[in-house]
Amino acid sequence: MLRIHGLKGSSPAYLLSSIFHRAQGPLVVLTADEEKADRLHQELLFFLGPEQSVFLYPGWEVNPFERISPQAEAMGQRWKARHLLLSDPDRLVLVAPLRAVLQRVPPRALHASVAFSLSPNQEFGREELIRRLEGMGYTRSSLVTEAGEFAVRGYLVDLFPPSTPGPVRIEFSGDTVESVRLFDPESQRSSEALEETLILPVKEVLLFREYFEGAAGRLSERLEEDPSHKDSVPQLLERLRQGIPFPGVEFYLPYFYPAPETLFDFLPPRTTLFLEEPSELEDELNRFGGEAEEAWRNALSREEIWPNPGELFLKKEEFQEWSRYYPRVVFQALEVEAEGERLRLQTESNEHLRSDLLASKSEDGILRLLAQRIRSGREKGMGTLLACFSLRSAQRLAEMLEKHDLSVQILQKPFSDWTPADSKEWEATLLLGNLSRG
Repeated sequence: MLRIHGLKGSSPAYLLSSIFHRAQGPLVVLTADEEKADRLHQELLFFLGPEQSVFLYPGWEVNPFERISPQAEAMGQRWKARHLLLSDPDRLVLVAPLRAVLQRVPPRALHASVAFSLSPNQEFGREELIRRLEGMGYTRSSLVTEAGEFAVRGYLVDLFPPSTPGPVRIEFSGDTVESVRLFDPESQRSSEALEETLILPVKEVLLFREYFEGAAGRLSERLEEDPSHKDSVPQLLERLRQGIPFPGVEFYLPYFYPAPETLFDFLPPRTTLFLEEPSELEDELNRFGGEAEEAWRNALSREEIWPNPGELFLKKEEFQEWSRYYPRVVFQALEVEAEGERLRLQTESNEHLRSDLLASKSEDGILRLLAQRIRSGREKGMGTLLACFSLRSAQRLAEMLEKHDLSVQILQKPFSDWTPADSKEWEATLLLGNLSRG
């Protein structure tokens, strides 16, 4: 284990982007919560560029053992990430909040069998596509505007799978796919033609009849072992036998798959595991274990039947055992006595500068202070890069800095393509991208 201390601001993402180009396998980064994972994911997209395989692996974001289903978009992202881990893992960065990793998932064999692709001139019936989409959790609607929806209009089937940046329109001629195109969900107009589109599920449990029947059978066996729930189970069993989805069906995942797996089962041995602030991860691990156990007991007190927490989530000991299997790198702000090699890096965040700028009473005062800091850095041999959300905001900032006699350039290319030589003749360089902290 390697412990890296002294990383502040967005420097963990910058360091990860440098490691990515030298890595021989996937990088998996665990954070304590969704907010930290979202921010790190956005920072990695800035440093690596959108064309690289940087994915957020979200959790269900619903409380355990409640009659609420996770969002289709998040479930689709989870399927897509696991599919890539099986098909093309080497150039992949996966950022995940701890709770997302603790959830058990459909087995690898199922991933290989359920995913399918469509391409022009392929023989594939429209009705078969509809059957598969319904079984994979897609919701039928009149217009497709969100991930996980599909619509049927004559010989056209619109759908929004997790594998594409927008919804896809499949045009049929009889039982043959005639064309596959992206389309704009607002105007509903077709655009770019695709040579192929990959279709993945958008629910963690598959809704094909054979899976419902299997879940009903396993629940019946559970009832025979523990008849105390015989009054609350018949309605649930009836829904399962009829193949009727219901809110919270995902929490019965262990009944749909007799041998669910974990995200760790999908990781090749050459994976490197990065742990952001292990003390926070430990606290979250303990907190979630307690919350899941309490939620399960509360459900039992309402005379509801659910899988026990250990069937649905990794236990603390299981998570720790799995994580020790891979090379680990720890990002830790404070240096503490612990096992493993240590590397201390000297970095600074831009929090002090942000505070000083916010304390200024006027726009001119903010710009004057910013210009002073840019010149001061230049005198010390340091360049200044400023991330701007859009071209318009970059142009406006450039104009204002130029009024303070600074030489400023706007580069319309990702940070990953930038080199120090690009900024050699300029006091400030503005790059386009979303970066919340320096």
